[in-house]
Amino acid sequence: MTQYLVLSTVVTRLEGESLDPVFDDVAAFHKALADKYHTAPPAPAPRWRVRVSAANIRAGPGVTHADIGDLRWGDVLDEISTRDGWVQTAHGWVSMTVLERVNT
Repeated sequence: MTQYLVLSTVVTRLEGESLDPVFDDVAAFHKALADKYHTAPPAPAPRWRVRVSAANIRAGPGVTHADIGDLRWGDVLDEISTRDGWVQTAHGWVSMTVLERVNT
């Protein structure tokens, strides 16, 4: 049975001991799956833009979590998930009160 592995943004086929690149990026992999199984590829992640001059990135969803970084006006972030008025990004959690949704 052929197995596939997603490494960063490269989809790779596991063949014995070797790793053979199959697709240049995850989007191409999703398109191939959609074509094969006649399903729509996943929707792109929602995006958010910082709408204040400075914003904190937190380690968790809430002000009691550590401040682990800073954002500036206009920075754009991809959403991983949301919880209790907070957006999880690749960098950490940001309050929705300082963000605006970006049309994609």
